[in-house]
Amino acid sequence: MRYYSKEQLWIEIEENFATIGICRYFIIRNACITYIQIDEPGNEIKIGNSLFTLENDKSAIDFTAPVTGVIIERNNALINTPSLLSSLTEDECWICRIKVKHVDYSFLMTLEEYNTFN
Repeated sequence: MRYYSKEQLWIEIEENFATIGICRYFIIRNACITYIQIDEPGNEIKIGNSLFTLENDKSAIDFTAPVTGVIIERNNALINTPSLLSSLTEDECWICRIKVKHVDYSFLMTLEEYNTFN
């Protein structure tokens, strides 16, 4: 099932794995992404700690982890060419995949809640 965060992330959770990406709403408003920084696969992340950073021509934006777990994969195409974000569908704008140890659903929204939030 797909959930959304107030930080404009989407999180698709299937069994013990989560794919985390950036919502189109954010990309449309921050079109000039120039850099993406994320830890290497194998690194552990914790809810509320930094997951990745995006830089655009104006600022750096830090995104916090919506789950606790271990990074198992990064989207190297986006890391190598961040400008691709503006031309991809939301499903293609995934940043990483995580083997999940814990999810706190109180910080996440359903699609209906997310649409109301925006």
